[in-house]
Amino acid sequence: MVRCLAVRRRAGAALTAAVLAAAVAPACARDHEVRLLLGPDENTLTQGLTCRDASGQLLSARALVQGRLRFNVVVDLLDLGGDVPGCRGEELLTWCNERGCAPVLVADGRFCAPIDLDASQSMTAVVDEIYRQLAAAGTVVRDGPDGPVLVRAVATTAPCAALTSAAGGAYPPFDLADVFGCAYSCPVVLDDVDEVQLSLDTLSDRCSAEVFACAAGPGQ
Repeated sequence: MVRCLAVRRRAGAALTAAVLAAAVAPACARDHEVRLLLGPDENTLTQGLTCRDASGQLLSARALVQGRLRFNVVVDLLDLGGDVPGCRGEELLTWCNERGCAPVLVADGRFCAPIDLDASQSMTAVVDEIYRQLAAAGTVVRDGPDGPVLVRAVATTAPCAALTSAAGGAYPPFDLADVFGCAYSCPVVLDDVDEVQLSLDTLSDRCSAEVFACAAGPGQ
């Protein structure tokens, strides 16, 4: 079965499902589509995209250019080696340090979508616009792997061209100087779910260390 992972929102949200369907339906028609959420629900961004450094400065300031936030969102599927660990950060760190958890090389290439936002708009408008631009970029993965994976999204100012070409059986690693956001899912088998939510295991908005650890990838 083809497992199609797509960024979309339900009807009734600020951005209607009908608009998003036009962007993703050609790639996902008659297949099992899995909806990707960048937070606990479709109207809230994960803390992993709004972290601050130790001084209280928003990490997203790295993406601020003349009053606009300009960055790229990269989505990976991290291979869990055929088994399913627990969902907490410590469990995943131990598991991946032992097994690697490297990004899966997918047939349609690593998903990387440019985002361009007015930095002065409300958070509600920011969330709507991020979903709109990600949906317009197309399907995240058209044919996901059979086994369990983590879905990870990284926000970076690095250009997509520097991140999407695989060499030596691996995608390029992220330069953490460019990264300002990261979040991941619980272990998931895409055949078994209709929705995947991303989050960052942190109890504070001063979570730059967690963001960088997430983007660097445990075990890599």
